[in-house]
Amino acid sequence: MEGEGPRVLYIDDDPGLVRLVGRTLAARGYAVEHASDPEQGLARIRAGGIAAVALDHHMPGRTGLDVLAMIRALPDPPPVIYVTGSEDSHVAVAALKGGAADYVWKDIEGHFRELLAEALGNALEQARLRREAARAQEEVARLNALLSAQVDERTRERDRLWRLSRDLFAVIGFDGRLRSVNPAAEAILARPLGQIEGEDFRRFVHPDDRPAAEETHARLVQGQAILGFEMRFGRPDGSWRHLAWTAVSEEGLIYGTARDVTDQRALEEQLRQAQRIEALGQLTGGIAHDFNNLLQGVSGSLELIRRRADDPARVRALAEAGLEAASRGARLTAQLLAFSRDQRLEERAVAPDALVEGMQDLLERTLGPLVTVRIRVGAAGVTVISDPTQLEMAILNLAINARDAMPEGGAITIATRLLQIAEDPELPPGDYVDLSVADEGMGMPPEVAARAFEPFFTTKGRGAARGLGLSQVFGIARLGGGTARIETEMGRGTTVRLLLRCCKGAAVSEGPPSPQSGTLGRSATILVVDDDAGVRRLLGEQAALLGAHSELAADGPSALEALRRGRPDLLLVDYAMPGMTGAELVREARRLWPGLPVVFATGYADSQAIEEAAGGSARILRKPFRLSDLAEALRAALEEAPPQGAAQTVPDPQRQPG
Repeated sequence: MEGEGPRVLYIDDDPGLVRLVGRTLAARGYAVEHASDPEQGLARIRAGGIAAVALDHHMPGRTGLDVLAMIRALPDPPPVIYVTGSEDSHVAVAALKGGAADYVWKDIEGHFRELLAEALGNALEQARLRREAARAQEEVARLNALLSAQVDERTRERDRLWRLSRDLFAVIGFDGRLRSVNPAAEAILARPLGQIEGEDFRRFVHPDDRPAAEETHARLVQGQAILGFEMRFGRPDGSWRHLAWTAVSEEGLIYGTARDVTDQRALEEQLRQAQRIEALGQLTGGIAHDFNNLLQGVSGSLELIRRRADDPARVRALAEAGLEAASRGARLTAQLLAFSRDQRLEERAVAPDALVEGMQDLLERTLGPLVTVRIRVGAAGVTVISDPTQLEMAILNLAINARDAMPEGGAITIATRLLQIAEDPELPPGDYVDLSVADEGMGMPPEVAARAFEPFFTTKGRGAARGLGLSQVFGIARLGGGTARIETEMGRGTTVRLLLRCCKGAAVSEGPPSPQSGTLGRSATILVVDDDAGVRRLLGEQAALLGAHSELAADGPSALEALRRGRPDLLLVDYAMPGMTGAELVREARRLWPGLPVVFATGYADSQAIEEAAGGSARILRKPFRLSDLAEALRAALEEAPPQGAAQTVPDPQRQPG
């Protein structure tokens, strides 16, 4: 054995040639061992440690090809370089076919020894590469198996999530059809999967939400990801579920997930209602003072009218003063009802300067003596789209928040100014009114200010929250296409800005009471129904003053008796009455007399509830109202439903001449 490099076994029965080859290979760094016959060589290979074999063709009793076959039959055989002195090329070809890594021709000059060393080096390098390739393949196979296991587990997790999630998962085609939904869809939509999959999702969307749904679907088809949009989906029983969606599109499909937030929205609404009720305590003192002043104006005017009955000019002036006080009381009541109830918003053109200036007395009485209220208006002649009562409530709540931020008192500045916006991430370009409420209080930390407009989040301590809450103020600002923002600095105060989009319409003004109310312009018989005797009698007198005949009824059953006797031209009815409500009476009346014109004269706050109960085809007068308002409502109702011939009536003792 020679050398310390890769161990090579040379199998040859020629001792002299073995020595020469051994020297050459040793000089090239190989450790060379010798075997003189095939059996000895095979035994050494089986013993292990041999990196390569040089095998001579001529062997006693057999050829090298036979030995090559036996070596290749061993487990994990080393590479073999076949050495032959035969010039027959068939021997070399047979050796290569038998599995030899290479072959070398013996020559007389002995050059083959160097060629053998090179061939052994190449064979060892190829063997190393094969081993590394095998190890790499094993590693790839191991990683593939691991990846496959992970994919299988992820697939099982996805399938479990798909099956068990309480959120709705949906795969929707670009045509809008629901390709696949998870089992949660059955619970949320109260329908079997067979009635959901394959249907166009728009079939389930609330009619009011369909325009937004179409726009969102178009954006998804264009490749946009849409996060956090809501739509109402219908159930077979006619109820609607609020679903908060997130959706993306990929390869011709839309993948969406929706959470049922119906209960959450109901809780938010309950919270808003509770906040409104809680905030009434903040208003009680100022409103009681205002109401006492109004009642004094009404009662004082009536008493003086009684004493000055012989002075017509003075009586008229006193009557106008009393009517103005009553009108102010009606507006104050409307504010209270809007604040404490969940009323439908009434959007219209509002002059912010006039609205802010008109609130100064209420603000000063509500906020108390420690607070100075400064009004600075700078948006004269400009209107915005909003619900005036809700906008007043937003300003009032911002002022209450500002006062609470100044426990020792200070100044609150409520200001308006015109603002032109060219570029803004939230708002389209245009003209805006910047309505701000600023205090000199303690300010907010940045992390509090960042969340101030979130529902259920309060900027105050536990138990101190009251009013609409900043999230509702933000919603009121968004009503007319605007937004709300907070500027605050610890120790230097807070300013809340409502950016309200300007509109071209003129502000709606209630105007002073008109002393001339005119007539209905035609003869008419009006059935007046009200459970309050004083109101019933007054409505009859007012109808007579307008040139109409009136018949009075104290409740629904009495009114039905009158209706069975004949058809009046119009039904003037209260909504909230004991026993049979006004809406129930109207339904019965229209069974008797289809198309009968109806005007509700009511102090009930929720116009939407009245319209729904009456089928949406009745006019509504809010008590208290002026004679001119009554005349306008009666004229409009009669014009919309022309008389259908003379009413067939039986004289009644309560009937009053016009």
